Amino acid sequence: MADLSKIFGGGFDPNSVEPAADFDVLPAGKYPVIIEAAELKTTKAGTGQYVALTMAVLDGPGKGRKLWANHNIFNSSERAQEIARKEFAALGRSIGVASISNTDQLLQQITVAHVKVKDDRNEVRTYSSIAKYQQEQLAAQAKQPQTPVQQPQAPVYVPPEAPVQQPAQPAAYVPPQQPVQPIQQPVQPAVQYPPPQPPAPAQPPAPPAAGGQPPWAR
Repeated sequence: MADLSKIFGGGFDPNSVEPAADFDVLPAGKYPVIIEAAELKTTKAGTGQYVALTMAVLDGPGKGRKLWANHNIFNSSERAQEIARKEFAALGRSIGVASISNTDQLLQQITVAHVKVKDDRNEVRTYSSIAKYQQEQLAAQAKQPQTPVQQPQAPVYVPPEAPVQQPAQPAAYVPPQQPVQPIQQPVQPAVQYPPPQPPAPAQPPAPPAAGGQPPWAR
């Protein structure tokens, strides 16, 4: 049984440390990054030295993810040293530093890491400038098919449709009207004014005067 209490000072509290997250490797490609840490370290064999870089992705689908790169600037293997110095030269040119004399010159520098996938791990193979990366992005966007701008169309005249003729409905039957007979009013006799007077009764002839002769004969 191994005693861990001496290492952790009594016992390890799992809640004292953020648990490790499971991340898939980033797809191969170019990633704009910022250099957060740069350290000069000695190889395990003690026969060489390398610059260890810690970088954070600034944009794209891997934004916020970390990338690590070790550049063997001094190594017993000439091939490994040659490759590492070429990578280091690309890094210096990408950030515009003519002469790298200490690791602090690399801190907070922005560059573009060219990432490959090997053995389920990400490897940084080389670097390029952020300006070149932006130009490439603009060129890629220009090659994409653009959505054509719809021009306003002139209104098309559509003649109105002729009204649909409905079949004529038969006229409703109307019985013939009976002639109206004028009402004969009784003729009233005309009223004469003044009304006619009945004829006067005839006067009897006067008796003859004494002497027996009419007065005209006398």
